[in-house]
Amino acid sequence: MQQIESKRENLVVKDNTLIQKSKFHLTATEQKLVCYVISLIKPTDKALDKYTININDFAQLCGINPKNVYAEFRKMIDDLDNKTVWLTMGDKTFKFRWFSEAEYIEKQGKVRLMLNSNMKQYLIDLSHSFTQYELYNILALRSKYSIRL
Repeated sequence: MQQIESKRENLVVKDNTLIQKSKFHLTATEQKLVCYVISLIKPTDKALDKYTININDFAQLCGINPKNVYAEFRKMIDDLDNKTVWLTMGDKTFKFRWFSEAEYIEKQGKVRLMLNSNMKQYLIDLSHSFTQYELYNILALRSKYSIRL
């Protein structure tokens, strides 16, 4: 329980461009997963890595019913693979998926996710024009719109 409590304090840090100039349609739980993965990025990271998530810990952290958590998590990853983010920069608009890779670690209840490399400039080595908040600030929110706000 202590380990899960400390994960609630992880910081979600994003470039303001990703917040203000992106368009996407994710459920509240999908947004929480993306933010959870972003919160695993360390300030000293120079590149995006594969981030390992314990599925039960994520379910407990987000208040997801543990009964069907593995099937629901797999479905959520599949759904996220079909959802894109549109990002407008000047007169160009880019489209990319949230994750470039998902790897299930069978019999350990874990999954490794790799954020799309196109997101690196919006998540790594940020020094100005960024927003940060503790993960717990969005965990209790149920609406996909309140998380975005």
